[in-house]
Amino acid sequence: MKAIVLAAGKGTRLGNLTHEIPKPMLPVNGRPVLEHIISWLKINGFLDIGVNLYTMPKQISDYFGDGSKMGVNIHYVYETRLSGTAGAIPKFKDWLHNDDNFLVVYGDILTDQPLSFLIDAHNQHNAFATLLMHRRKASNSFIELGSNGRIVNFIERPDDIEMKKLGSDNPQGFLVNSAVQILSHESLDYIISNDCSDLPRDVYAPNCKTKNIYGVELTGKRVAIDSPERYKSAGDIFP
Repeated sequence: MKAIVLAAGKGTRLGNLTHEIPKPMLPVNGRPVLEHIISWLKINGFLDIGVNLYTMPKQISDYFGDGSKMGVNIHYVYETRLSGTAGAIPKFKDWLHNDDNFLVVYGDILTDQPLSFLIDAHNQHNAFATLLMHRRKASNSFIELGSNGRIVNFIERPDDIEMKKLGSDNPQGFLVNSAVQILSHESLDYIISNDCSDLPRDVYAPNCKTKNIYGVELTGKRVAIDSPERYKSAGDIFP
């Protein structure tokens, strides 16, 4: 199975940290974020890795080259404009060939989550998509699970009634998207090429009633490097 790392974003929420260096190259304990991600993918058996680039792309491609120094094969897609977490994926279609399934991870996510159980769940359900989920006490976007781990709804900016339905007093927090997912080849038919679109908003939410979209809960560590505070915490979590 091949993996795609979405690494094109500008990282504007990180302020001055990304003025001269792209977010995937920010060092965490002496290694770029993207190097941590590629090492994790390799540990989990992913040796063919696609990376989309837009912001300061040469810094990334010069550092990683073809991936051989890390024991992987890297295929780059250079974007001429940002196209979102979904819109970037069709650009890899020829590289993916007719592979049944592929992994997608956002390029600002660090995790040590083993992926075998996510793959097993995806294959078991012959799923359209299988998402890694984690729990948060507060978020603007929540996942509602039905029976057997099937996702039945994506709730954006829930009102009080929806929060009560989700269980607003849940001490464990609510399930949210962890930005690690396995997609079926069929999913490519539901993403508009050359259009800026978002996986949860434009692919999962409109199709979760009719497609088998499943969720599996995180058991490992995870941090999203989307703020200076979280970037600082990443160094304590991931050596």
